Amino acid sequence: MGLAAFAIAITAGLWTHNPPQRVLLTAIASMIICRFIGLAIGAISQRVVSEHAHAYIRANPVPDLPAGTLSPDMDVSGIQLPPGPGVRG
Repeated sequence: MGLAAFAIAITAGLWTHNPPQRVLLTAIASMIICRFIGLAIGAISQRVVSEHAHAYIRANPVPDLPAGTLSPDMDVSGIQLPPGPGVRG
């Protein structure tokens, strides 16, 4: 996000024929500010996804099966699975 702000500030500054010092100062300030905004957005997004994943895991636990319950040659054709999210059954 910071580099995008830098590029936009450089382009806008050159487009308006501002002096080079002002263009660079504005671009660097924009880059620094937008870097921290991007870090904040990333941290919030990471927390939301993590909380959603933990809630899903708590709501849909994987049952503990005794050792040897499943094997590659086991017949699973009669097992009915519940429909997944978004699947109408």
